[in-house]
Amino acid sequence: MPSTPFARQAAALLWQHRNAGTTLDTLPAALRPADIAAGHAIQAELPAVSGQPVAGWKIAATSAAGQAHINVGGPLPGRILASFVYAVGEPVPLQGNRMRVVEPEFAFRLGADLAPRDRPRTQEEVFAAVASL
Repeated sequence: MPSTPFARQAAALLWQHRNAGTTLDTLPAALRPADIAAGHAIQAELPAVSGQPVAGWKIAATSAAGQAHINVGGPLPGRILASFVYAVGEPVPLQGNRMRVVEPEFAFRLGADLAPRDRPRTQEEVFAAVASL
């Protein structure tokens, strides 16, 4: 996904607010994504803006109820930056956690690549590619 100045600026602004523990009601009009692809472009800039590698991926709103709760039409993929990964038993700092909740994620380590293709994968194919949970 090619970088754009607006995507880099939007990602930098979001990261700045995240680090300051401040909220942002909305992005400035010039930085608002016009569509889902533009939103993904902003997200793609976060590793560079934060200086952190991507440690994994997550999928939000995987159920109809979850999608209705945040008013989206389907699941949403997202990067997990390295500083947001904690080992079992490691304390998780909550300062700056404005929602006052912790949402653990299930982590799957794939043992085989699942290359893009034109048709959906079966549940059996996906399970066979998982090396560990």
